[in-house]
Amino acid sequence: WGWTIALIGYVACYGALIVLEARPSLELVYFIAAAQGLMGYGIGSLYGVVANEVFAGPRFATIFSVLALGGSFGAAAGPWLAGDIFDRTGSYTSAFWLSGVLSLVSILCIWMASPRKVRLAAGVAERRAIPPI
Repeated sequence: WGWTIALIGYVACYGALIVLEARPSLELVYFIAAAQGLMGYGIGSLYGVVANEVFAGPRFATIFSVLALGGSFGAAAGPWLAGDIFDRTGSYTSAFWLSGVLSLVSILCIWMASPRKVRLAAGVAERRAIPPI
């Protein structure tokens, strides 16, 4: 749920950026900052946790390194692609639409990959098996 909430913050931010071009206002700028800052950036703390839930095991460090490398390339390519879209169209609107759609795709992918039940932490199963005295 945390991933979904964080990405909804980004979707709201991109939607507001699209509206901002047509109807500039200071309130909208504050909304954009709040949507991205208070909700969207929450994803940073979830990145490792979500990956651990899906890919836990002895190879987690290798898998997480590949995920982080892919995320870093995406973070580097995003501004470049947005700039290229601006250079071709004269507006960032298409880039914001693309970012919003990709954020929704990310939510869908996480829900598809997520485990359907919560795994117990080490030692919890043993404690639950022993009835309290």
